[in-house]
Amino acid sequence: SEMCIRDSRYPYDPAAFDLAGVVLLLKNDFSSAVIAFQKAFKINPNNAWLHAKLGAARVLTGHTLQGKKDLQNAIEMDPDNPMALRYLAFLAIQENNLPEATMHSERALRAFGLPKDTINQAHFDLAELYLRMYRYNDIIDLLGPAVRNDAIDIPERTKLELYGRYMDAAIATNRPIAVSYTHLRAHETGRNL
Repeated sequence: SEMCIRDSRYPYDPAAFDLAGVVLLLKNDFSSAVIAFQKAFKINPNNAWLHAKLGAARVLTGHTLQGKKDLQNAIEMDPDNPMALRYLAFLAIQENNLPEATMHSERALRAFGLPKDTINQAHFDLAELYLRMYRYNDIIDLLGPAVRNDAIDIPERTKLELYGRYMDAAIATNRPIAVSYTHLRAHETGRNL
């Protein structure tokens, strides 16, 4: 992996080291990713995304204090950096600080800028935090637009998770729902099942 970090063609290009760091993260070579991001950071220290990536890599190597500082620096530079917010949420969960984790997760989801009627892993992570804090109505509000989107284009397994989480929250709040298993659609109705 040292070969991925060394690029004699572009020794002063932070993008080369940044790309190497991303590739190393994807290969779960977190220690080498830290080295690559540090090299990019030395060339371009005012880049919020480099702070976030370096912080994430450090967190993944177990250097949580330094990683948290890097993530907080990223937020100071770019308050809506979704990567920094997601990893700060992860650290808050590790510290069992669910309100802080929820705050970071909500901000990260807004920063992604996705349409309200779609879904990604950030939605499920936030729904899990809401569940742990018994905030069932928030789960319904979060997942409801995607549940009601008949044209949502996601894998069937993701649909099942979406509808399952939604129904669990609806049942916990005694909210009436109806489910069409033929289309894997769920929506609120005025009647009980």
